[in-house]
Amino acid sequence: MEEKDMHKGWEEFEDRIREAMQDVEVPLDVDLFPNIQEALQRRQWVRLVRRVGVSVAAAAVLVVGWIALAPQTEPTIDVLSQPETPMAVVTEPVQSVEPVVVSEPVVVSEPEKMAEPVKKSEPVVLSKSVVPSVETVVPAEEPKEEVAPKSVDVVAKQGDETPQAAQKTIAENLYLAQADETSAAQTRRNWSMGLASTLQGGLTGGTNNYNPMASVAPGSGQSFQVGERSLQPLTTPTHHFPLTLAVQLQWSLAENWSMGTGLSYSRLHSQYEALHNNQLQVDVDQTLHYLGIPLFFNYSILRNQHLNVYASVGGMVEKALCMDFQLRDLSNKVIRECVSVNGVQTSLHLGLGLEYRFLQWMGLFVDPSLAYYFDHQQPMNLRTAQSLQMRLDVGLRFFL
Repeated sequence: MEEKDMHKGWEEFEDRIREAMQDVEVPLDVDLFPNIQEALQRRQWVRLVRRVGVSVAAAAVLVVGWIALAPQTEPTIDVLSQPETPMAVVTEPVQSVEPVVVSEPVVVSEPEKMAEPVKKSEPVVLSKSVVPSVETVVPAEEPKEEVAPKSVDVVAKQGDETPQAAQKTIAENLYLAQADETSAAQTRRNWSMGLASTLQGGLTGGTNNYNPMASVAPGSGQSFQVGERSLQPLTTPTHHFPLTLAVQLQWSLAENWSMGTGLSYSRLHSQYEALHNNQLQVDVDQTLHYLGIPLFFNYSILRNQHLNVYASVGGMVEKALCMDFQLRDLSNKVIRECVSVNGVQTSLHLGLGLEYRFLQWMGLFVDPSLAYYFDHQQPMNLRTAQSLQMRLDVGLRFFL
């Protein structure tokens, strides 16, 4: 009974504590939830860093394994760096030296070289032959076959065609063949073709004062002709980033100099509001299409097997294929027309380039440069509004 009463007393005590705690409100710290959120974000960053670290470590292991297991290639021989050495060419087939039995004293054709008399019962050793690295031993104990005496001149002539000399000649011929192949490969690599895309933006706010289409200020009341239509700008034009695609062809002129040309296409897009024929307010969507031929010269500042840092200078002549514009009035009526453009656009370019050849026949290049566009009364576009432009050419280069 006492245990039951004690248990019941504890239950009543817990119920009273629970009832009392239900109405208790403890104010939370103002920084509690920001601290919790910061802790959760910190844990997320830790997890992200761990995952990135594991990925980088796995990639490094794969790269090291690939490098360790990759087959070793023999280094190519640079013909220009090798010293010139006299080459010997064998014009006669290699013949083996036959043993000579000398029964009489041998007389050397040259006065300063004499051979001592040789007895028939002892082997004769020619200690001084025409070929220094070969000693000819003439056995005299095998008189089975009678061999006619030969002069020392004949032995010397055959001694020149020893296997060692033949091996040396073959190695020299292989060296020449490999050198010719390396030189031909280097000659082939002197040509390259590139595919590039260009990002371009203006650096100055200068306006072409001689172009009637660029000098007309918005709201000035002046207008310009586009084909048979008259347009009077009402707002400042919005010029979008040009789109430029190019194909480049480059070849070496000297050790560090190269020259290139190619073909480029540029698309210039602008938008503004204008008064059409002094009657209707329209939204003008204008697009210019240019086709250009560049000419540039490169000088290599730093170059090795994979990396090439160079300076570039050149220019380009571009011709506008057409100006395509779209007029939309307040009733959403659209008028599309494409008109021809007279004249050409010329420019000068100066910059630095970086080329990384990750394969023997292909590489990646980045060419940041400054371009200045001259005034040739071209239609209003980003180049007429800002004549000094910053260019960034990025592309692939294939070595032929």
